[in-house]
Amino acid sequence: MTIKTKKKFNARNTNKSGSKSHNRTRVKKQKAPCEVCSTRKLKGTAAIYKLKSGNTHLRQYLPKDDTPIKSTGTETVLLEGLKPNTTICYFASNTPTPDFTANIMPFVNAYGQLENSGVAKTDNNGRVSFKINCPRIYLAEDGEIYSRHIHWIYWNNKSSKWGNDVYTHQIFCNVDKAFVKKYATGKSSGVIIIDALSEESYREHHIPGAINLPASKKWTYSQVIDILPKGSHSYTPIIIYCYSPECTAAEKLWSQLNNLGFYNTMHYSGGITDWLS
Repeated sequence: MTIKTKKKFNARNTNKSGSKSHNRTRVKKQKAPCEVCSTRKLKGTAAIYKLKSGNTHLRQYLPKDDTPIKSTGTETVLLEGLKPNTTICYFASNTPTPDFTANIMPFVNAYGQLENSGVAKTDNNGRVSFKINCPRIYLAEDGEIYSRHIHWIYWNNKSSKWGNDVYTHQIFCNVDKAFVKKYATGKSSGVIIIDALSEESYREHHIPGAINLPASKKWTYSQVIDILPKGSHSYTPIIIYCYSPECTAAEKLWSQLNNLGFYNTMHYSGGITDWLS
């Protein structure tokens, strides 16, 4: 899946403060993509946020210079609106397993030593593309869980070191048909599959067990939590799909759910056309 800037699991939480924090009131107010991120996107961009502070223990793991480092992973990320012709170091939390129902770990463990990272240079138009593993959601130091996201830092040519400012972009990771089939076979998995298409389309074709939440409707947290299976939380694992890779309904619904605090979401981009093939 290509993620452009133009454009939260029946998990056993090991931190009590984390589970207590996910009540209806707090989740609805949680809009920032990370604990120390700004709540508003940068002016003139569609999906870039800046950290309130550039200080982080992760700086000790940054590369020593701006030598390109090609990363590998399942997600193709295309960032736009960055500084042109500038080197960036991009990084994200480590992927736990191919399964996204694994326990949520604390922030200090989630990033490791920046194994899920790389170094690349933007082009004349401030665009850069790279591959990275789908970031895991984690328990932040404030006891909250935030959306999947990546960070990057610019290289400062004048001082020959990485800059002080850190930037963020949220990610809607992709899964394939085999992954979805694993969870569509029974309710015991604790994973919810959501169809983002219209009620009419849902009645015609949908993945067995999928719940219909049309992206065309404006949802509230209370409405969503009332429709989801009993015992669901804002961090229950959710797979969202629509009709095909070209369909944008899943991404629109993801944006709504993400703003409401449902952060453990994945995208089945193949949708109905791939499911029925």
